[in-house]
Amino acid sequence: MSKQRSRVWSYMKCESRMIAVSLVFLLGLSGCTGALRGESSPPRYFMIAPQAQPANTSTESGPSIQIIEVQVPGYLDRQPIVVRNEPHELRFTEFNLWGEKLSETLTRVLMENIAVQAQAKRVSVYPGPLAEKWDYLVDVSLIRFEQSADNQVTLTARWRLGKGGDPHGASLMSGRYEQSEPIDNSDRFLGSVQALSRVFAGMSATIADAIRQYQSAQ
Repeated sequence: MSKQRSRVWSYMKCESRMIAVSLVFLLGLSGCTGALRGESSPPRYFMIAPQAQPANTSTESGPSIQIIEVQVPGYLDRQPIVVRNEPHELRFTEFNLWGEKLSETLTRVLMENIAVQAQAKRVSVYPGPLAEKWDYLVDVSLIRFEQSADNQVTLTARWRLGKGGDPHGASLMSGRYEQSEPIDNSDRFLGSVQALSRVFAGMSATIADAIRQYQSAQ
């Protein structure tokens, strides 16, 4: 009798395990199916935006400026937005992404910012129309351009102002720009992109100031 009960009990335990395993499998399958139907968190796409406001003054007497494509470190020039957890650790976000290649966005935004801030007559990505005469050439290399775990963004970059049409010539002026700013938005990733746009515009303004200083010294 005890042997029969033991066999029945063993069978019931085995059947319970099979039911539990089946439930786990079905739950996992439903999750995958939901993801395939788009029920998981959809990705969000962000863009750095120009911050400089167009001036009402005429730019006909302003400088003509070429912009070399902004140099972006490989770890940044990818679609996932980077968060620096600590000096030696990075996190690449899964659902918060750049809308296009970051180097392309930053080059275009630098053009738009500089055009306003330097009151330029014209601005173009290098080399631009070959028949044109260019006054200055701007070259920017990013070192850091990211948010950190303590809710701040940081921009570190080197910039160089050269003679138009001569990317390998001597520098007229150059510098290193560093700026951090807190993220002031409860939506952390939207806030970080807004703050990155502001610090990038701050760097653009520094370069525009250098252009004006060099012009006034001539």
